[in-house]
Amino acid sequence: MISWKEVKIQIRTTVILPSVTLDLRHGGALGIIGLNGSGKTILAKALAGMLPVLGSNQSETYQAVYVSFQSEFQLKHGARAYRQQRWNWTDPEFIPTVREEFDKLSKQEQLQKLVAQFGFEDKLKQFVISLSNGEQRKFELIKALTASPDLLVIDNAMNGLDSASRVLLNEMLNQMISEGHSLVLTGMKPTDFPQQLDRFIAIDAGKTCRELTRAQLPENEEVTTITTGEMPFWKKSEEIELIRLKNLQLEM
Repeated sequence: MISWKEVKIQIRTTVILPSVTLDLRHGGALGIIGLNGSGKTILAKALAGMLPVLGSNQSETYQAVYVSFQSEFQLKHGARAYRQQRWNWTDPEFIPTVREEFDKLSKQEQLQKLVAQFGFEDKLKQFVISLSNGEQRKFELIKALTASPDLLVIDNAMNGLDSASRVLLNEMLNQMISEGHSLVLTGMKPTDFPQQLDRFIAIDAGKTCRELTRAQLPENEEVTTITTGEMPFWKKSEEIELIRLKNLQLEM
């Protein structure tokens, strides 16, 4: 389906990824792993056909759907709203329900199968902004799969999810891989990807792309050190250090 050999991806005159070689067949799954700013999203969008590639591109014609889980959606009167607005409700007259959003899709027979498959029947009457983060992911995946794309590209699916929602989404993605859906997923660390996924493109700080298996990924999650110049003292302060963090661990 996709066959690139040393292609270059750039935006206007800026080269983002200077050399990418990869092959992806129908029914294959690929993970793109790297730190923020490494070029993961750029590569994902290029695979989805949203950005041009320069070089040896022997790919077939294919239909791709790109899912980014952005925090905004459109209200009934055309304005934009944040999905997290369930904590700060606007006038419900303008907020679409899940069913109203699904009714906009053309392949209703395919939609009904997916709604049943992912156990989403009891969410149809809910307002879109009342869905939890995990339910939002499921909602977006159902819409994307209804289009029956040749390739589904999902950018940073695990961002912002609590532990329970991550488990649920992992189960869904593992199921999709087992059923032979062609998938591209992006993430920062191995735990951002379902266990069924065993093929990765790793992008390092030098924008070099390497193909790895899951066993070849670093066992320990990479720790990035941020260095800065000398910090000024607060006025009239006797403290030498402004901020110190030691053995810090943040979890969702």
